Amino acid sequence: MSLFVKRFGVLLSAVVFIMLGLDIIVLYHNLSLLPLTVSMNLIVVGFLVLLRGFVESNKSDRRFYLAWALLLMNIASSIIVASSLGNNIIGLAVFLIGLGVVMLFVSLA
Repeated sequence: MSLFVKRFGVLLSAVVFIMLGLDIIVLYHNLSLLPLTVSMNLIVVGFLVLLRGFVESNKSDRRFYLAWALLLMNIASSIIVASSLGNNIIGLAVFLIGLGVVMLFVSLA
């Protein structure tokens, strides 16, 4: 068992706290918009969870982490689409389409 797997909870907490601190600085100085920073946080956490899934040896654990990573990235993409187009209905549609794709991908993986 690698050190990454053993210390995953601590690593995930540290990354989340670092991102929250950076978000506060970025939003305080008006360098970015809130939906964009939230989406970037979800993408980073999604990639971290995806990496955890790649180092797992059990197939059901890999599927679990893959599902969560894809779900986080789906939420991030729907937030980006909704905020960039200014239409929440399109963001909801992107989320539902992505949720269906995640369900198909996980069931076939």
